[in-house]
Amino acid sequence: TYTDSERQSEGLRDLMQTMWFGEDPVGEFEAMLRASPPSIRYVVASWDDDAGQDVVRIEAVANQALERLSEAERDSWRGRLLYMATPLNRGTGWLAGFLGGRPPLWWGIDRQQRLRQIGSVGDMRLGGRARLVAFAKEAQHWAWEWRRDGRLAAQDASGDWTVTRVWDAHPVRNDYVMVELPGPEVMAGFDTLEVDLTAHCNDHDDQNCGDWDRISDLFVCDVPLPIGAPNPFAEQACEPAVAADEEAGTEAIPAQAQPCECLDAFGQALPSTHTCNAEGTGYGECACGCSAELARWITTYKREGRWVTDVSPGLAFLQRGGPTRLKLDAGNRYIVTLDLRMAHQGRPEGRPFAAQRLYGGGGFGPDYNTGREPIAFVPPAGAGGRTFLYALITGHGWGVELDNCAEFCNHTHHFQVNDHPEEFVRRHDLLDREQGRSSGCFDQVDRGVVPNQFGTWPYGRAGWCPGLDVEPYVADLTPALRPDATEASPNTLAYRGLFRGRDYQPRPNPDPPGGFGARIRMSSYLVHTRP
Repeated sequence: TYTDSERQSEGLRDLMQTMWFGEDPVGEFEAMLRASPPSIRYVVASWDDDAGQDVVRIEAVANQALERLSEAERDSWRGRLLYMATPLNRGTGWLAGFLGGRPPLWWGIDRQQRLRQIGSVGDMRLGGRARLVAFAKEAQHWAWEWRRDGRLAAQDASGDWTVTRVWDAHPVRNDYVMVELPGPEVMAGFDTLEVDLTAHCNDHDDQNCGDWDRISDLFVCDVPLPIGAPNPFAEQACEPAVAADEEAGTEAIPAQAQPCECLDAFGQALPSTHTCNAEGTGYGECACGCSAELARWITTYKREGRWVTDVSPGLAFLQRGGPTRLKLDAGNRYIVTLDLRMAHQGRPEGRPFAAQRLYGGGGFGPDYNTGREPIAFVPPAGAGGRTFLYALITGHGWGVELDNCAEFCNHTHHFQVNDHPEEFVRRHDLLDREQGRSSGCFDQVDRGVVPNQFGTWPYGRAGWCPGLDVEPYVADLTPALRPDATEASPNTLAYRGLFRGRDYQPRPNPDPPGGFGARIRMSSYLVHTRP
C-alpha cells in the first residue's frame, strides 16, 4: 500500500517515498519481480483520496521494470500485477472488516486462503531502508511452506508414518513433558525420524513474539530407575533445607537427600538423589537430567515459524519406547505444536539403535582443544550396519573480538577416526561476512528461513540462521573403521575445533560495538545402525 497524505506522520510518508520512489525505483521493482515465485500476485493500493493517481504513478514504475525482463518473463506477469483505484478506507465486505481494527500497511493471502502478516520490510543491511524485495521474500517462504505441507500431506496419506503429538498448541518456554511412544519392538523398525515444530505467537501477531534470536533445544531426558516404579520416599518425613541466619550466626544446612539412579538415553545408569521438600513431608522425584539433544533451532526476531527437521540418527535415543520424557527449551515463549514423525523408508543408512556420547562445546579460545582426548569405541556386537557421527554445532559470540567469533567466523570442526587419511570436517557454508557478502540467511528463505524479521536476520552465521532449524552434521564413519576392532584394541575418534587451521587465538576488539565472547554450542554422538 501507499500514502503521501499530509494527514499521515512524516515518518510514514518518508518510508513510503523511499520504498516506492527511492534512489532507484525501477531497479527495486525489478528486483521484486525477479525474486517472486510464479504463484504470487501483487495488488497495489493507496489509502488516500487520490488513490487512482497514486497507483498510476506506481504502475508507471512497474512498466519500466517489466521492460527490463525478457518477453517470456513479461508474459508471465500478465494478470499478476493489479492496481486498486478505490481508496482502501472505502473498501467493503471482508476487507472493510479486516481494516476496521488495527490496519496493517501490507498483508497477504497465502495458498490456504489465510490472511498473513508480512513482517518488517526494512533491510537491516541498509540501515533499515524499506525495500520492495521484502514482499518477494515473503512470497518465496509461502511457496516453500506449500511444498512442505504437500510433502507432509503425502506422508500422512500413505499410512506409512506414525505421528506422536508432543504438544498441541500449548504455551511453552522451558518445559518438560511425558509422551507415550510406540513400544520398543515398533521403535526398532523405524529408520526415519522428523521433528515437526510450530512456534506461534498469541493471536498470530508478530508484536506478541519474542524480540531476540535465541537458541532452542529439544532434549531426550533420563528416567528414574526402576522404570515406572513409584517414588519410595515420597511420604517419608525428612529435614528440609535451612537458610543461613547472619544475625544468629548460623550457616545454611542443605536438605536431606536419598540416593537414586537415572537411566540415560544411552542405556547408562547415572547416580542422582531425591531431595527433601520444603515442608519436610517427603522427598521429591529422583532428579534426572536430559542427556541427549535431539534437535536444535534458532528463534526469530519477532516472527512465527514452523520447521520439519530430519533427525533420523536420533532414533537411537528413543529405542526404549513407551513413556518418554522430553524437554523443550523454546528460547522465547511460544504457542507450540510439536510432533515426532516416524517411519520405515528403507533408507540405506539402516535403522539407528544405539548411541554413544562424544564431545561437547565450550568457550572458543586457545584452550578449547585442551584435554579433548581421543574416544575409544567398538560397534555393538551383531550390529551389522553402519556407524555415523551425529552432531549439532553452532557458533555464538560477536563484537568483542576482531575476528567476530564464533557467530561470524568460519571455525571448522575436525573429526579423525583411527588413521583414516581423510578427516570428517564440518564447515559453515551459510557464513558470508568473510566473503564480503551479507546475504547468507537472506538467500535461504526458500529453504525455510523466516523472512522479514525485526532484526539482523539476513546475515549468515556459523551453522545457523535466525528463524531456521539447525541442520545436523551427519557423517558416515564406517569406511574409516577397523573391522578387527575389539575392546582390547578399539577404534578411536579424535576431535579438534579450529579457526583458519589452528587453535583460535582471540584478538580483542579495541572498540567493540557490544556482543560477547566466542562460544561453540556442540552436542555430538556416535550412532550405530542395523540393516
